[in-house]
Amino acid sequence: MRQRLDTFTGWPHTNGQPPQRLAEAGIVTTDAQPNNTLKCKVCHANESCIQVMPCNHLCLCVRCAHRAHRCPECGRNVEMSFRSYSASSSSAGNNDTS
Repeated sequence: MRQRLDTFTGWPHTNGQPPQRLAEAGIVTTDAQPNNTLKCKVCHANESCIQVMPCNHLCLCVRCAHRAHRCPECGRNVEMSFRSYSASSSSAGNNDTS
């Protein structure tokens, strides 16, 4: 987060920045980077579709969730996990078990 803040000197100065640069810093998203395609925090390849409890982070793919005992976002013990479906997700019917 600190790296993102250091990238920009202040919000008024970001108005002139192209959206792609802001997206690279994680401040905004573009059509090329929709919100519903979050990548797994472990393999960085598959779509995150597994939500872990009790922290409620959506951060794992099916494959990595089978081996995860701790949340890769916050490090808390995973007590339970479940698959999360999004109505707008193009891969909602895709069984990502690769």
